[in-house]
Amino acid sequence: ACTALASSNSNHVAVKASMLLTGWIDVLPDGSVRAYGLDPRVQVPDGVRRLVDKKVAGWKFRFDRPVTAVQHEIMFLRITATPVDDRHDVIAISGASFIDGSWNISDLPYYKGSLPAAYPQTARNAKVSGTAYLVLRINRQGKVEKVAAERVDLDVYGPENLMGQFRDLLAHAAIKGVESATFHVPSTGSHVGDPYWDVRLPVPFHLITDGVPPMDPHGVWSPYNPGPLQSVSWLTGDEQAGMPPDAMPIVETAAQNDCAAHLVTM
Repeated sequence: ACTALASSNSNHVAVKASMLLTGWIDVLPDGSVRAYGLDPRVQVPDGVRRLVDKKVAGWKFRFDRPVTAVQHEIMFLRITATPVDDRHDVIAISGASFIDGSWNISDLPYYKGSLPAAYPQTARNAKVSGTAYLVLRINRQGKVEKVAAERVDLDVYGPENLMGQFRDLLAHAAIKGVESATFHVPSTGSHVGDPYWDVRLPVPFHLITDGVPPMDPHGVWSPYNPGPLQSVSWLTGDEQAGMPPDAMPIVETAAQNDCAAHLVTM
């Protein structure tokens, strides 16, 4: 069931649901897919699995450097469902992102522990949850030089002017929470010598009800109200058009719960 904010002047909204899937993919040097798989711990609906099987096998990748060996990548997929009538939905892969299968947290800028973003009380009172997708420029001292909200997706629906206010609230809270944070900068990997790092970072705002944390979104349909994509002035066109924000998971190390950012250019 999808959460809704009631309003007498609410316009019709094409309600969507979505889920995140995690898996892996092996890509041959010519860019074709050799093999792929989904996390076996997640029970994926049959229709979604058929969609993934049909689409992913035919993907063709383009490398920005010479490649002579099979590339093993961790794969993240955003699946969306859009109703066409009262009984039927159209499902699609709306976004995909990838991380080198041999990645180490020390290859990326990361923040130790949970990011210090305060949940706006107005949003909490209205039971509005969502995720703010930020773009940051981190300098070699680990300080945030620039930060902008690229998109805010909500888990509720309502009049767009009201939704816009809540998007602004979550964006402001996320930016305020990270702009004074100090990140650990890469100490290994091919980007260790970069003068700065442009990264994407999702900041979730999820309600905890009766002490129960929100459900893991992987493999589970949940309400999906994507926001408009905002231009980030210091990114190039190719960087802006790169990884879809909503297919970007929060990357954490299980042992330390450290939050890693995603490099804009891998």
